[in-house]
Amino acid sequence: MSDPTNEPTAPGPDGEGPASPSTLRPPAWWLPEVTLVALTIATALGFSRLFSGWDWLAAVLVPALVVHASEAVSRRARLSAWFAPAVAAVLGLIAWVNLTLPETTMLGLPTGETIPRFVELTGESFESFRRLIAPAPAQPGFIAAASLALLVVALYSDTAAHRGNVPVQAVTTHVGVFIFGATLARGPAQLSSAVVFTAALGAHLLAVRTVSSGRGRWRSGERSGGTWAAARLGAGALAVAVLAATVAHLTFTQDRTPVLDLTELSSDRADRQVLSPLVSVTDQLGPQSDNVMFTVESPEPSPTYWRLTALGTFEDNVWSSTDTYEDVSGDLPDVATLPTRSTVDQTVAIDGLAGIWMPAAADPVKVASEIPVSFDAPSATLIVTDGDEMPQGMTYAVRSAIPDVSAPVPAVPRGDEIDEALEVPEDLSSDVAREAALITGGFDGDVDKLRALQDNLRGGDYDTSADYRAAADPTAAFLKRRRGYCTQYASAFVLMARTLGYPARIGVGFTPGVYDEDTGTWTVTGRQAHA
Repeated sequence: MSDPTNEPTAPGPDGEGPASPSTLRPPAWWLPEVTLVALTIATALGFSRLFSGWDWLAAVLVPALVVHASEAVSRRARLSAWFAPAVAAVLGLIAWVNLTLPETTMLGLPTGETIPRFVELTGESFESFRRLIAPAPAQPGFIAAASLALLVVALYSDTAAHRGNVPVQAVTTHVGVFIFGATLARGPAQLSSAVVFTAALGAHLLAVRTVSSGRGRWRSGERSGGTWAAARLGAGALAVAVLAATVAHLTFTQDRTPVLDLTELSSDRADRQVLSPLVSVTDQLGPQSDNVMFTVESPEPSPTYWRLTALGTFEDNVWSSTDTYEDVSGDLPDVATLPTRSTVDQTVAIDGLAGIWMPAAADPVKVASEIPVSFDAPSATLIVTDGDEMPQGMTYAVRSAIPDVSAPVPAVPRGDEIDEALEVPEDLSSDVAREAALITGGFDGDVDKLRALQDNLRGGDYDTSADYRAAADPTAAFLKRRRGYCTQYASAFVLMARTLGYPARIGVGFTPGVYDEDTGTWTVTGRQAHA
């Protein structure tokens, strides 16, 4: 679409002389500008399929809006077709660096540190994305890359549509970015983001068509009523098309797995939530939904922790495990290191929980399942043997031996598992060991020292927005502020215990949930996910 300010003057109503200044532009000349901005906003909202929460939205969207605003002002100021995009690019990049990499700026301008820092953060974020299930925490590298991509999309589309007069080609970058996001994940926002994007795309193309059609009438001196009538008719047709597509999607679409799955742990489903047994102390807390993950029928009304696994390897600020599983059925290998306080029988029904790890009270001693299962004795972990996730609706029975933690701890033979649980990373800040020694200095017994660590950490503030990703040592940074969430508290406890010579691992699972006395059933939602 050409610059509306350069259009010829329309004749007056009687066909003689120029029209008044109010008619110097064709009817609805501003519609394509508005709808193109709306399309950029819709494209940004599409990232909700990849990123959890909404804290990332401003940093991703604002630089692109700065580009659109700069281009609009430049057109009205009649700046040249070469100079105006350059101005928009500079202003957009200044906004981008201040919103995504502010630590690399000087007086609000990028420095020599900006590009290396961007490359570093992007590499770190995309590497961790291979271990995460979308929508994943929006790490700085994710945000910076997405924001820069949207800035380029806005610059190209605005220039192509309003100066290059190729409105259809102008939106190809929007479509490309949206489709790229769809290949990586199809999370809970799959349908809503697709509807919003389709509506915005259709509205923009309709606006372009409306103005193009109206320009012919305007040049011949016709009134604009026909233009607006065509716009209303097209808008109605667009609404019907979007509604029909939505109904068709809900009716016929069943496969919700991502086209390109970057995680090697398990596949995601839009209506299910994966609790990944990879716990990063630098990642922000992922979404905790109110969707039911599983239910547990048990005659035991006392709350218990539904454990998935235990992680003993800490590397690059990520807890993981390297377990060896064997097929099992019935009685499980004895893993008890403490006397048994009681046993509890559970019948677990999987609902929204994806992945291969089977929740159960610790420590499982017997399992019955129609689906083959495997067991790792050192971590007391149950998994499904076949496939990459538990079938939805799967049920299994587990008997667990609840340990008596108040009993004296017997001597445990030293082995590989103990050695792993004692390992302290070489790059761990000395502040962690110093803090552990300071906390436990006034206590003598092993149990008293460990309880002192626990009580000290419980005095901190629970804050799901705590972010230590930029810290050289996230654990030391957390201990300094004493503000964070379960992953950071659990990780700090385990690492401090190890510096004192106590073997420790980090557990991953769910808190008890809600118990229904009438049915004897615990209902556990994603909000109960806890490390």
